[in-house]
Amino acid sequence: MTKIEHYQPHGQSLLDYLRGDTEAVIHVHSDGGQRTDVPVSIFFREPDHFPLELQAIELCRGRVLDIGAGSGCHTLALQARGLEIVAIDFLPACVEVMRARGVRAAQQGDIHTFASEPFDTLLSLMNGLALVRDLRGLQPFLTHLRRLLKPNGQFLVDSCDLRKTGRPQSQATIAARRRAGRYFGESDLQLEYKGRRGAPFTQLCVDANTLVKHARAAGWTCEIVVQEATGRYLARLEPQG
Repeated sequence: MTKIEHYQPHGQSLLDYLRGDTEAVIHVHSDGGQRTDVPVSIFFREPDHFPLELQAIELCRGRVLDIGAGSGCHTLALQARGLEIVAIDFLPACVEVMRARGVRAAQQGDIHTFASEPFDTLLSLMNGLALVRDLRGLQPFLTHLRRLLKPNGQFLVDSCDLRKTGRPQSQATIAARRRAGRYFGESDLQLEYKGRRGAPFTQLCVDANTLVKHARAAGWTCEIVVQEATGRYLARLEPQG
């Protein structure tokens, strides 16, 4: 099963929003019976409305790869600053949306198999580590990314410590995962849009201490640049040696 089958509702929602359905909402179903309703407009926001994302954009330098670029909101902000940037997403709908919005170098691609000349900055926002299915895959993923980065390059990524969300139902779900022997940041999800559901999948959120440990094991230094009370944070990873 391809990732497209997991995220197809997301891609369709972006297309509909672009075509004028500005009230579009996507539903995220997770283990524990929770449902979160997400306005699609959030994927078309200006990054300067979110301090963490603006900080990441300000840290970008040189030739940039925007990983999982979605609607292209971060890519467009970097283009406006004059940076050379390539945007990739595995969903064809996202590539269509980005090109329609003016992203000059948008292409379909899966970061796990993507090959290119090395970049100065790798950027992955809106829980950029969701590209990893579970904690076991984190270290191999970070090892792979080093092949796409210049020796003095950087990887800017955000994630979240789910223990700090403060929602009682979320805490109960986290406890259930731990009883099952799982890492608490591995969420079982399913996307729904206009009555159609994508295939279930697992998505990873990593607490900052765990990311630092796995980054070091994969040959990176890891600095937590921004830490929010909600548990969300921005990290900057740089290759060691």
